[in-house]
Amino acid sequence: MLDRKCAVFLSHPSDQIHCGFSRWKCHRSSCSFGSQSNDQANRSTRGGANGFIACELVAKANPQKYTFASANAPSRIGGEMFQVMSGTKLVHIPYKGAPQALTDIMGGQVSVGWSDLSTAVPLVKAGKLKALAVTGQDRLAILPELPTMKEQGFPDYQLSNWVGAYLPAKTSPMMVSKLNALMHAAVNADRAALDANGGHVILQSPEEFAKLQANDAAMWSRVTKAAGMEME
Repeated sequence: MLDRKCAVFLSHPSDQIHCGFSRWKCHRSSCSFGSQSNDQANRSTRGGANGFIACELVAKANPQKYTFASANAPSRIGGEMFQVMSGTKLVHIPYKGAPQALTDIMGGQVSVGWSDLSTAVPLVKAGKLKALAVTGQDRLAILPELPTMKEQGFPDYQLSNWVGAYLPAKTSPMMVSKLNALMHAAVNADRAALDANGGHVILQSPEEFAKLQANDAAMWSRVTKAAGMEME
């Protein structure tokens, strides 16, 4: 059982920043800037709905010009996964905490970043940050107009923070099953509160949770190796 919270991909709210991206009506494989100048590319990506394809193209046309902030492992993985899947190259700017990272995105010192919902959504609704994509499988009830990464051309992009419950390894199967049922009942009693905070409740059996954990660990391993990340 877990409460799974998606992250959001963010930028400065101004359309003047290159990664303000409008939605382009095309496939990633068939779009390119060609011989466009940077000014033409910038004009092409201003205004309109949040879109991800234009971001990829702008970043490819200007390798290592744009930056992404990270304040923890999930936000770092979010940026690295985007680069691996899109073939772009962003400059990583590490931060010790999310407040400073988001402040610098709001101020335009950093181009983009990834953040959990509880921290980012109030700033998005206040117009201080622009949300570009949901990193989870589904759209969010609190930001229903915000498309997912999958909808914007990245079908394999999946990044969520989850919180699960664990017991000592030697706990009897009977006790595990009983506690699992009790936790399901407790969560179902107040799902509205979790949903209101951006949580997406997934009620699983112990076996399903173990499979999810193994799949996520394998995914993180592939991304960190492909990105050349090292233990810090």
